[in-house]
Amino acid sequence: MRPTRWLLVGALLCFSGAAAAQEESGPALKGESSSIKPVGERKLGKKKRPTVSKKKADKEKKERSKQISWQIPAKLRAALEKKIDDRITRNIREAKKLRREALGLLRKFIKESPESAPSMPEALMRLGELEWEDARDQFLVDFNKWEDAPASKRGEPP
Repeated sequence: MRPTRWLLVGALLCFSGAAAAQEESGPALKGESSSIKPVGERKLGKKKRPTVSKKKADKEKKERSKQISWQIPAKLRAALEKKIDDRITRNIREAKKLRREALGLLRKFIKESPESAPSMPEALMRLGELEWEDARDQFLVDFNKWEDAPASKRGEPP
């Protein structure tokens, strides 16, 4: 008798859940109204647009930032710009030196390692990246030379 009771209770629970789900579902017919309006679905909310006062405030902020840079004396600014340019040049020179060293070490590693070494794919990839960077730098130098030459003396572009 007990198993029959449990089956009866289980069946009642299943049917009551299905009935509740049908009652809670949205309107099925055309005439019924929904809680979500079709036009409301497509709205994203208020969109703020830049106004005249906002544009004016941005312009004033830009002017203030220029004024701050004007506070650095001209001689000091020129000296700092020269130091910055020298530092950039030195960093580029060091990067090229390190790239050449890395190219040499990778080529040596590839020669000495067997082709089936697990680190070979990564080494070849790094070698390709370094060679590409080197070729790109050389192309930029050649292109600048070609561009600086008078149009009548230019040959084919690099």
